[in-house]
Amino acid sequence: MERDKLEKVNKCISRIKRGDRVRAVEDLYDLIGRPIRLVATKYFGNSFDIDDAAQDFWASIVELCQKCRPFSNGYNYLLKCFENQCRMNIRAERKATGRMSVSDLADYENSLVAKNGLSAEETALRMSFEKALKLMTEEERAVYALTLYGEKTVREAAETLGFSKSKTDRIKQGVMEKLKTVLISDGWDK
Repeated sequence: MERDKLEKVNKCISRIKRGDRVRAVEDLYDLIGRPIRLVATKYFGNSFDIDDAAQDFWASIVELCQKCRPFSNGYNYLLKCFENQCRMNIRAERKATGRMSVSDLADYENSLVAKNGLSAEETALRMSFEKALKLMTEEERAVYALTLYGEKTVREAAETLGFSKSKTDRIKQGVMEKLKTVLISDGWDK
C-alpha cells in the first residue's frame, strides 16, 4: 500500500479514537473497504458469508480502532484483525459441527491478538510462534497443543494421543528445537 494511504488510514484510526466516528469511519471505508472484501473472498465461498463477515468487521471498527496501538501500520493491523475474525467464524462453525482440528490452534492464538489488543511486540512474538507451528507436523502440533499449550504432562499427552511416553517426549523435544530455532531467527534471543 502506498505511504500516503497508510498515513490516511492511521489518521482515520486516530480520528475514530478521538470521537470523530461517522466521517472517519466513512473515510476509512473508502480506503480499506475493497481490500476487506478481497480478504473475505479468501475465506468464504459465497457472497452472503462475505457480506456478513464484512458487516461484522465494520460493526466492530470503533472497538478495533480503540485497541489499536500507535504504530506505523494501522492498515495491516485492521486487515489482520479482519482475517482473525474470519478465522474465528470458520473455527466456530467447525466447532459447532465437530470438525475441530489441532491446526486450528494457530487461528485461536491469532484471534487473541484481535480480542485483547496486544502490543506490537506481543503480536510479533505470537507471529513467531505461528511461524513455528507451520513448520511442525500434525503429530508435533498435537504434542505442542497438549503439553505446552494445554499444560498436560508428557505422560498425559501420550495417553491422549495413543503414543508411547518416549515417542511423545522425542516429539516434544523436536517441537522445542523448532520453537527455539524460529525464536532465535526472529531475534527473540536478545
